[in-house]
Amino acid sequence: MSLPVAPAANAPIDARSPEEIVANAGEKGQRYIAALRLAGIPPAGMDSAEILYADGTCKALADGMPRSEVLAEFNSVGEVYSQITPMSSQRIAEIYVDTAEQTYC
Repeated sequence: MSLPVAPAANAPIDARSPEEIVANAGEKGQRYIAALRLAGIPPAGMDSAEILYADGTCKALADGMPRSEVLAEFNSVGEVYSQITPMSSQRIAEIYVDTAEQTYC
């Protein structure tokens, strides 16, 4: 899975604007973002990045990547958010993956 923060060297660049990414995700994207907020992930003005996280999560799981590896992809995201929320980085990773599985994939 290639997260937008550190895409793989061979990953294509997403040329869409952040607004286009969110708009193209439609209702399922809105459900995903709303579910993240309900789970305690604060808004950080990164809705488009979070949509790309969901896309990457769903693709990685569908391609057979072990769930533990998908969760590991969120280590840096979890570490950042754990500085501003009362949750561990591991819990934050679980929220991103669980929410993608339940609302986006």
